[in-house]
Amino acid sequence: MRVEVDQVTVAGPHGPVLAPTSLTVGDGELGIVHGEPGPGVTALALVLTGRMKPATGVVAVNGKADDAALRRLTAVVDAPGVSEPDEALPVRVVVGEELALGGRAAGKQDVARWLAGHDAAGLAARLANGEKSALEGTDQLSAGANQLRDGLNEGLKQIPNPGDPARTATADTIADPVAVDSAGIASAGTYGAGLAPFFISLATWIGAFVLFLLLRPLSARALAAGVAPLRVAVGGWLAAAVLGIAQVLVLFGAVTWLVGIHVAHPLGAIGFAILASGAFTAIVHALNAMFGAVGKFLGLVLLVLQLVSAGGTFPWQTLPDALYPLHLVLPMGYVVDGLRHLLYTGASLQSLLDVGVLCGWLAAAIVVSVLAARKQRVWTVSKLQPELSL
Repeated sequence: MRVEVDQVTVAGPHGPVLAPTSLTVGDGELGIVHGEPGPGVTALALVLTGRMKPATGVVAVNGKADDAALRRLTAVVDAPGVSEPDEALPVRVVVGEELALGGRAAGKQDVARWLAGHDAAGLAARLANGEKSALEGTDQLSAGANQLRDGLNEGLKQIPNPGDPARTATADTIADPVAVDSAGIASAGTYGAGLAPFFISLATWIGAFVLFLLLRPLSARALAAGVAPLRVAVGGWLAAAVLGIAQVLVLFGAVTWLVGIHVAHPLGAIGFAILASGAFTAIVHALNAMFGAVGKFLGLVLLVLQLVSAGGTFPWQTLPDALYPLHLVLPMGYVVDGLRHLLYTGASLQSLLDVGVLCGWLAAAIVVSVLAARKQRVWTVSKLQPELSL
């Protein structure tokens, strides 16, 4: 293989990023390009590997300008802002990831052999000790939080608390001015239980949104290494989906054990909530992957639209005509409807429609994420030097 670079340049929004550069490198050769640290070095690496279009000049592989061939034959290794390792990861994890991206065995034994072969085992041990110290600090922080909780509980006990007769008399006076007879196929039992489907749906969406404030939707390292877009997209979503399942289990534990709401069909309700969490995380993941920082704002916009159209606190049939299409299209209304069937005693085949809609949203969101990963295989100057970053 022979790579020939002829007078390539990269222009940024505020001036040139890469000055005219020429270079020729063949099989078995080592090429060293000296330059000032900064985005120009990273831009040259992306241009050389077919992952950024130069403003001028040509990059040829074996005498032919073929960006797709360059991406198959090359990889960007530890480029600042693109594929450098995360500072929070231990050395062993970084080495294992590099071996895996390079197509080599990356098990624990393989990593240990590599570290020993490069005299780095001692460094990994010292870093592991540092991680242990950080965990001990976390334990101390947890102890302080427990102490704060105990203090708040003591303060709560000092708040005046009227007796049961006084509370009952007050509630009867306010809540029973007239008598009402009602009958229904299914009953939530209490007002709080009646609102549970809406607030479970809301908490699931907020949980999905917060996860992508902490997680990257797509791995730049995997994209730079030429990993298939489907694997990159599913890998970016899968971590959030697993955390979403944990959120759902904790949420149902709080609803049933702490709040005391009886669930008529617990396994069905938990399974449906896990599906909803998977769909919500996939939607937020797709927005972040396709639109970046703007996608986070779109996730909030969708949340607001669903708050007023899901019919969680009132019958959706009373919505204004302008909001009817939103209720029929957006997923949260179907999550509220499905949970109402499963939390109370009125489970029916209507839940299958809710499941089908959520599966459709999940599949569509993954398709959008795959398209975003495919699009981001090639870097742009605005991506390398973003004007807005969240």
